[in-house]
Amino acid sequence: MDYERARDIRSRFFSAYTGLWEWHKNARKMAAEGAQSVRTVSGRVQWLPEGEEAKWPRFTSLLNTPVQGDSADALKQAMVDLSDKLPHTASIVSTVHDELIVECVSDNAEEVKALVETAMLDAVQTMFPGVRFEVEAGVCESWAEK
Repeated sequence: MDYERARDIRSRFFSAYTGLWEWHKNARKMAAEGAQSVRTVSGRVQWLPEGEEAKWPRFTSLLNTPVQGDSADALKQAMVDLSDKLPHTASIVSTVHDELIVECVSDNAEEVKALVETAMLDAVQTMFPGVRFEVEAGVCESWAEK
């Protein structure tokens, strides 16, 4: 697409989502003023690059860290909470971005699915009260079905 079309789409997007525009504007200001770090909701710190040439990397980190870092914090909390509740025939075997892969015996699949959904929802709702979240879970015979 040409530059003018892209600019028009971007303008309409931020007109519809004014809160995002304010967030971006604030991040640009912080990046220009040399912000040194950004924190996740759980307090983890990401140190930002320094120097005039680092304005863009600071800006993108100021936007990305709260989203990706907070999601990672919520997933880690869900894993901790879930580990105590899983039956002995089930175990967390992997994470992929914002998902958990849990293996269990077929007889417990629906029970484990419900435990995973509850743990993930409880974790994000505890960290972000008042924000609506959804969890999508499924039961598969193999990872190829995912």
